[in-house]
Amino acid sequence: MRLIFFPFERVVEINSFILEREPGMKGAVDIGKLQGALGRIDNAIAY
Repeated sequence: MRLIFFPFERVVEINSFILEREPGMKGAVDIGKLQGALGRIDNAIAY
């Protein structure tokens, strides 16, 4: 299995792209929470 890692900026960009084209919840991005969530994933993969 090959893992793909995205920096948080790319995740925000993908999310914005999707929300521009699809219905869904709109709102501001909480960068701190996003970085924390992505960090937990990286940590789980590492250990």
